[in-house]
Amino acid sequence: MSQDSKRASALALRVVIEEEKAMGPMLDNFSPLSRYKISKVPVAERRFAFEAACRCVEDAQQGHNSYSCHAAYFQADRYKVLRKALSMRDERVLEPAAPAVSSSSEESGSGTALTADSAATTTDADLQLADTASSQLDTKRRVPWWKSIKALRRPSATAATSEALAAQPASYAMCTPQKACPADSDTAADHTPEERTYNFMTVSVERAFDALLMAAPTKGEVEHWVWLLRAFSDRCSIDNLPARLAYLAKVVHLVAAEEAWMRLLVAELAPVLDQLRTEDLLRSTQQALHAVADRGMQVGEQALCSYRTNAALPEGNAAVLAQAVKLLGLLSSCGVSDCSDQAALFEEHLSSAASARYKVLVAKLRQPAGPDATQTDVTAREMSGLTAVCRQLAQDMLDDEQHYQPAFPPACRITLPAISCRVYCHRLKPDLERLLALQPPVNEAFFELFHAVHQIELKALKWCAGALGKTRAFADEQGAPLFLPAIKGWMKGVEAKMLQWGTRLLAQEMWEAQGTGVKCSRSLVDFYGALLSVVEEHCQVAASHHAYALLLERALCKVVQGHVASLEQICQSELPKDPSRFPPLRALGLPRTNSSDARLRTSPRLCLLLNDMREIRSKQADLAAAVRGSLPDGWWGAQSGWKTQLGDRFKLSQVEIERRYAAVLHRVVKRVTTSLAASLATLMAEPANTDDASAAASLAARLDPIIAHLQAHLDHVKPCLDYRVYRRIARELWNATAGHLHDILLTDQESRENSQYNSLDAIAPRIKLADATLKQLTAFFTYSTSAGLKQSDEPEKVKKLRKMLDLFMREDMSESMESLSSV
Repeated sequence: MSQDSKRASALALRVVIEEEKAMGPMLDNFSPLSRYKISKVPVAERRFAFEAACRCVEDAQQGHNSYSCHAAYFQADRYKVLRKALSMRDERVLEPAAPAVSSSSEESGSGTALTADSAATTTDADLQLADTASSQLDTKRRVPWWKSIKALRRPSATAATSEALAAQPASYAMCTPQKACPADSDTAADHTPEERTYNFMTVSVERAFDALLMAAPTKGEVEHWVWLLRAFSDRCSIDNLPARLAYLAKVVHLVAAEEAWMRLLVAELAPVLDQLRTEDLLRSTQQALHAVADRGMQVGEQALCSYRTNAALPEGNAAVLAQAVKLLGLLSSCGVSDCSDQAALFEEHLSSAASARYKVLVAKLRQPAGPDATQTDVTAREMSGLTAVCRQLAQDMLDDEQHYQPAFPPACRITLPAISCRVYCHRLKPDLERLLALQPPVNEAFFELFHAVHQIELKALKWCAGALGKTRAFADEQGAPLFLPAIKGWMKGVEAKMLQWGTRLLAQEMWEAQGTGVKCSRSLVDFYGALLSVVEEHCQVAASHHAYALLLERALCKVVQGHVASLEQICQSELPKDPSRFPPLRALGLPRTNSSDARLRTSPRLCLLLNDMREIRSKQADLAAAVRGSLPDGWWGAQSGWKTQLGDRFKLSQVEIERRYAAVLHRVVKRVTTSLAASLATLMAEPANTDDASAAASLAARLDPIIAHLQAHLDHVKPCLDYRVYRRIARELWNATAGHLHDILLTDQESRENSQYNSLDAIAPRIKLADATLKQLTAFFTYSTSAGLKQSDEPEKVKKLRKMLDLFMREDMSESMESLSSV
């Protein structure tokens, strides 16, 4: 042998040795006994099986489907596994000068190919290795290696089937090259370097399948061979289910809870179970089917129970779960008319999977604390750990909805998020009760746990609201939420802080108007700004449960009522304690004066206080709207269905605010109108003729001091008061004046018992005078006060007095008296 030939043989041998090392785990699966048995099969049948298998692999590789992984397994190193399994000769060793050795482009597909530089640097050791390899090859040609093995030739696994199919038509016994074999142009370069010395038309397809079945290993990665046997059968259109099932039963102990394995089991068992519904199987086939079905149930249940505990991504676990559902559905549907048993089977295993998932997540919480850890440290550690568990559980339920639920067909009536949520809530509640029994501090970590639990509760309301009821998932025996005691104590602290804040604002207030456009004090603006910030900050807590929203509403209303009570006390301090000590107006008929007693005037400080009390009514409505907007729809008012309705406390607080506001206004108006009572009495005591114009002018002159007094007071407070407060005071003054006039008409009891005083002649002038006085006062309040009052804005006492006067001013006074006496 020349130096060049030795060098080429050395390079080829080195390539083969490296490839043998790389593929050692795959090639070790073929025992010497199986190699001996396959060598007894004719070369034509092995070659047919090899080339048909190569074509199946190529079709799977080009299809880019779920079987590409099997194709890649067989395509490694130019079908090295198939060559070794079928005892095909490796031409790269037998013919060292083959072009594949020197071509770098062909060697680039192998992970152990040598580069051009390494080919050029061939040493003497390589040449010596080539001589040794050549002598060993010559020895192997002279003495076959299988001669040393005892000849154990057993019948083929499909011998009976092959003999039975021998009488079938030619389409079953033989296969055309277009269907079963690759083209010559494809196999010339990759598979069959030597020329063929046989005819495929004389090869039995069943024998070729027997050769492939005999070559299939019983250890290692046998799932690829299970696929190849089925692909070979489908391509060659042969019926060999019993043989494939027997091989699958032989390697069933290698079946694992993996996507590829379960897909193969579904593909292999589906036709067998279909055949079982129509005809009986052989005993050997039934035994194989039972072995495979039992193992399939085991791996399917294992995959169903462990889809959550695998470390793979949700997409990979979802694929495994989908195949497990198909496999279990296929095995459990045999002889079952409905899917109720399947749903019960799935629900049981899915509940076990959820329980196992929860155990894995809380395993870290069960670890003992260090010797130096205090109870506070232990509580904080458990709280942070349970928060992480709750967040992961919420993410798991989201994954169930998005990734894992599509694995279950609609016919099985399985809702995976509902099953997981029910198990998680059942397992989480005791741990949560145990942690809250330690009374942890209500801090940031507490609210992180609170919101994480609330997310789970929202999922529970979505998926299993019927099973949990109105009390929700995390509630005690009375139906109250578990966090209610802690939230109640925390809300009391918030309420105390808001009360202190309002008191400090009132103490720092200078009671000066902020400007011409804003009539209220700066403290009120800051006070309600703080309340709105509290609502915005704690709206998520309030929206978690109806009870928490009631606590927030109660705290806000209590703080506002406390602030209003403080304003009322300040207003009372601005008013005189005994308004009756002020003297009446000057004698009627005196000239009009522009001055009045300073003690009767309303101070700017009191005006600002009145503005605040009126503004609180509007801001309280805005506060109620803000609270309502932060809560879910349907919680507010009677439509919520709760015994204690949200919004009722705001309504009661509005009533209380109005009561206190009206009380202060009554004191202010009473202060102004106290001295008017005596003046009106003096006016009504003097008779007057109101029939002519001069008498009307005389009455207007006598009323001028009263009207001047009212006008002076209104002009004094108008610049300081809000327009709504100014209008309210004008209307209250109108009402109070009419009330005094009504009281004057109803004189003391002794006068009314005197029949002479109650005669028609005595009553008529006083009634006419009172009617004329009321008309002038009404004209003053509706036209001269600039308060925007109209005739329709008459207060209650004015309406009452006008109705009484109209009754007496009828044309037939006697008829009026008769009607009054009858009443």
